[in-house]
Amino acid sequence: QVVDELSVHQALFSEDCCVSPLMLAVATKQPKMTKIILNNILLDKNNHWHYSFTVKKIEDWMPDNIKIGDKLIHVLAKSNDVKSLQLVIEKFSKKEIDLNATSLSLTPLMLAAKCGHKEMVQALIEEGADPYLCVDGDNNAYKVAKQQNFNEIAEYIQWAAIKKDYSKAFVRAFLDADYPLAEKIYKQGELVNNVQDDETGMTLLVCAAQEGNERLVQLLVASGDDVN
Repeated sequence: QVVDELSVHQALFSEDCCVSPLMLAVATKQPKMTKIILNNILLDKNNHWHYSFTVKKIEDWMPDNIKIGDKLIHVLAKSNDVKSLQLVIEKFSKKEIDLNATSLSLTPLMLAAKCGHKEMVQALIEEGADPYLCVDGDNNAYKVAKQQNFNEIAEYIQWAAIKKDYSKAFVRAFLDADYPLAEKIYKQGELVNNVQDDETGMTLLVCAAQEGNERLVQLLVASGDDVN
């Protein structure tokens, strides 16, 4: 199923098709075709439809990386085509960058992590994907990468999340009892004093004292937490 430059206008906005031409070009890793289609999209009401088009059924001829429930952003994440991602975001918007793929309940960042696409993971985070975002409970991009043994990607996601909010990351590490990581975060970034746990309302200093963690108590007091 090839969409050439001459047939773009006829095929582009056919709402009866199973997959959009732009999605197909991305899935089959044809950056030149992707660019041709993008350059022929007119900025009208169809623009939004083409970006938000959802795959509703699968045909035998479709590439394996297209699944029911996918939108363009999900196929982009799985393709590892960073240049096309940047072109699409420039043409449309970033509003669906954290959208779940209904077939797998994974965000684009999680899909890229699952596939081991480090460049795409980096690009999605740079474009605003949330490294903290959890789906189906506590599943997130970091855990997805670890499950697939993509440890370098997992570490990149972890530190992208930490740099986004050192205090929030410190809380998470502490509540997960990952004290070595908590100390590493303390040394890397500036913490907000007297930060509270959202669930208990207690400050980290109180939690650390209750846990009997002398080292963390010392760190928090040294950073200026109120002992009173």
